[in-house]
Amino acid sequence: MYRLSCRALARLAAAILLLVAGSATAFSQQFESRAPYALMIDAETGTVLYAKEPDTPFPPASLAKLMTMEVAFHALAANKISLTDMFYISDDTWRRGGAPSGGSTMFAEARSSVPLEDLIKGVIVQSANDGAMAIAEGMAGSQADFARLMNQRAQAIGLENSAFVNPTGLPEEGQQVTARDLIRLAVPLWTE
Repeated sequence: MYRLSCRALARLAAAILLLVAGSATAFSQQFESRAPYALMIDAETGTVLYAKEPDTPFPPASLAKLMTMEVAFHALAANKISLTDMFYISDDTWRRGGAPSGGSTMFAEARSSVPLEDLIKGVIVQSANDGAMAIAEGMAGSQADFARLMNQRAQAIGLENSAFVNPTGLPEEGQQVTARDLIRLAVPLWTE
């Protein structure tokens, strides 16, 4: 029951990405985007409906959190973690991702423990940086080690031109995605 609610939230986030990317053939024939990078596909067939620099790398911003969720959902499916596992909110997570940061947050309290299920909801609904950071630290011990997991998983699912440095997408040297890779990431989150 809980897994379905978290999966449903992930599907919603991926569906929003796909809607931004587009979905209708007739529309795409008349469509032009001012976005520098875009890829519109039919999610059921994979048919490319519109492409504009789909393989040009750009900073992911909060779209990196889709990869964070992919890593977490993959670990949940493999029974490596559980939705009821408690994850600690470190001082660093609270300071750089929580209330004092001024960014997207779920306002988790420093030095508290939060169930994974709530962190997932915080990341998906609030785009919570503190939630993503706590998941990273709880699963891998550090955000840097979690970024290595993100990159391993990205390679495993076919993201060819993306590199992740942190679980949030906050600006950091070396972090990049492409529109094509984001579609490769979003479609399974949406359809599974």
